[in-house]
Amino acid sequence: MGTKRARQLAGLLNLPVLPKSGPLLDASVTGPLDGYPIAVAWNQRQRQSTVTFLVRFKKGSLKVPPAELRERILSSPEILRAMDRTSISGSEKKALTVASDGILVYWDYAFRAPAPEAAASVLRILVTLIKDAATPVGSDCEVCGSAGAGELGMVGRALTSICAGCRERMATTGS
Repeated sequence: MGTKRARQLAGLLNLPVLPKSGPLLDASVTGPLDGYPIAVAWNQRQRQSTVTFLVRFKKGSLKVPPAELRERILSSPEILRAMDRTSISGSEKKALTVASDGILVYWDYAFRAPAPEAAASVLRILVTLIKDAATPVGSDCEVCGSAGAGELGMVGRALTSICAGCRERMATTGS
């Protein structure tokens, strides 16, 4: 659906595009942005065209209650400006998820898909809001905790920082 837009966004962010087997079930721009693993795709949810943003942070590092981070995102004038809107729709508010290790945000649209430049702006603002509230994953392995040994990769369809040793163990055990 959004392969062309994903390639344009990837060029703006200097990140790769993963095929449909990526974390968002469509061609997604994935990689680290300021130490936070991200994925962005133009796709659909409940028959609604949307741009999906996934931003991960270190599990358990959220310094504010999830509801507070959620409210910061929903009330951000910068995000509204980047989306060229005055408010976030009810379905988008309902679907915004703050978990113990990341956020999932949807930008629904009907006729014209948001431009890659606008999606890049929204993503950068989301990362900025998260910087104040949670620690980046950085290059630590999220499986064994080895500092500085992790590389961003996929475990199942989860975007994870994982070291070579854990990746090898998972491959041999079939995990």
